[in-house]
Amino acid sequence: MSDTSPSPRQVVCLGSAVLDRVRDGGAARDLAGGAALNVAVGIQRLGVSTTLLGVVSDDPAGRALTELLDTEGVQVLDAGGGRATSVVESRRTGGTVDYRFSSEVPSGLLALGEEHLGIVADAPVVVMSAMRVGNGPVLDRLVETLGSAAGYRLYDPNPRVRGDDDLDAHRREVLALSAVCDLVKLAREDIELLFPEPAPDVVASMLDRGVRAVLVTDGPLGASLTTAGFSLSVDAAIRSEDVVDPMGAGDATIAATAVSLLATGWPQTDLAWVPVLNAAMRAAALACRAIGGAASMPSASMMHIEHVAGSMATSAADGAP
Repeated sequence: MSDTSPSPRQVVCLGSAVLDRVRDGGAARDLAGGAALNVAVGIQRLGVSTTLLGVVSDDPAGRALTELLDTEGVQVLDAGGGRATSVVESRRTGGTVDYRFSSEVPSGLLALGEEHLGIVADAPVVVMSAMRVGNGPVLDRLVETLGSAAGYRLYDPNPRVRGDDDLDAHRREVLALSAVCDLVKLAREDIELLFPEPAPDVVASMLDRGVRAVLVTDGPLGASLTTAGFSLSVDAAIRSEDVVDPMGAGDATIAATAVSLLATGWPQTDLAWVPVLNAAMRAAALACRAIGGAASMPSASMMHIEHVAGSMATSAADGAP
């Protein structure tokens, strides 16, 4: 569903938005999901105004998503080019999630026009999550727009590929977009899916292409961030046995990172990155304690409570005999 007169927002999110039909051993429940939608809700809950560009059409699924996004305060602009809103069935078993999509067309495949690109060009922060535009003129225009954009550009490919041909095309698209981004987030399993090279070689290649920082998340092992000058790692903020649903963890990670960059600017040293990464890990941990991507995104008050609790636990451990 399209808002034809979008007002300026601090962050623009582009990519996947879906109606998530959750099956968890019982009856199905409909929740809002999709990587970009989750990130948009996560950023908005952390107190930053957000616009979502996704496939959110004037159909039953799209109207349901728009109603939720209106409640959250997220502005939505349809970028589907007339396509129907995607519905995905997710089955949760033990700590894993299996997805079944209503369409073979990727839910994050956007039909970006000049109106959308103008919004991207003017945004202080742009976050792309599970977004596809294809390897053609739209990709060329988006790369051109991002290359001259003044704001921070963050990218989480979050791939959902269908067959070897799509894998090759997706890899080319990821490399083209990464080259004009400040930060690229890659889950370790995403690296293994998209690239034949080992993770360190992929990270080095990204940096050679002009990426300022590559953030690699590795589930219960935490995350690492690498720039041209340094690399550092942080632990996860949740134990594996405490995870209820891992689906929104990566989205919460990049949402918290975007808010930190907007608040404090680009960290210039490894020590300056530590609080940014720790906040991202706290957001991921909070998301893992609830079911549903958008529904699991933490608020600013939840993040503050988690930070205080973590600080108290650290102080107690440091003072223990």
